[in-house]
Amino acid sequence: VLHMECGGLVIYHLKLERGSLVLPSSLLETQKPLETRWSDLIMMVEGISLEHAKTATRWKPDKC
Repeated sequence: VLHMECGGLVIYHLKLERGSLVLPSSLLETQKPLETRWSDLIMMVEGISLEHAKTATRWKPDKC
């Protein structure tokens, strides 16, 4: 995973066992690279279904 932080790019590497990453069904239909929010990635790795998850709107600064 290539992740953009305020100080630059960060590379994360994690070996996942089969069936441990839950992708939304809409993503499985497309064969394109995935761009997602950090919070969504964490939920996918933790096995939380994004289709049923509810998130609140958060404030984001214009610049880091």
